[in-house]
Amino acid sequence: MPCALRRMFSPIMIFCEYTNIRALWDKHFQSVAEDYCHIHGNSSCVEQFVLQDIANIISSMGKDIRNYGLPTMQTSGETKRDYYRELTEERKIIVSDEDIKLAESLNAEQMEGFNEIFDHVMRNRGKVFFCRWS
Repeated sequence: MPCALRRMFSPIMIFCEYTNIRALWDKHFQSVAEDYCHIHGNSSCVEQFVLQDIANIISSMGKDIRNYGLPTMQTSGETKRDYYRELTEERKIIVSDEDIKLAESLNAEQMEGFNEIFDHVMRNRGKVFFCRWS
């Protein structure tokens, strides 16, 4: 649940025109950091992990966490190791031929969305896509 709250916190920062992001952060920090609190007892370390998660999410949307008045991020070795661990895990994901062939089963509207998202990925351009399922 805390991970989902962090993923939700980021779009609120960017899209909801909330005027005091720091107050929102202060009010809900314990909830968004709950999982890290169980792993790391040190509150400054926990804060940095949460900030790093949120920074990664909003960076993928083309934004910079430094523009939102949140606590300053430190670039400690521990948070960097966690980031590289995630990258390493993602690179281990094997995409099967069956997964690749799924694109052939998309209808025209789905294919249009797929192509736009794929284009942004290939050109390394950040953008948020909202998918509506009917």
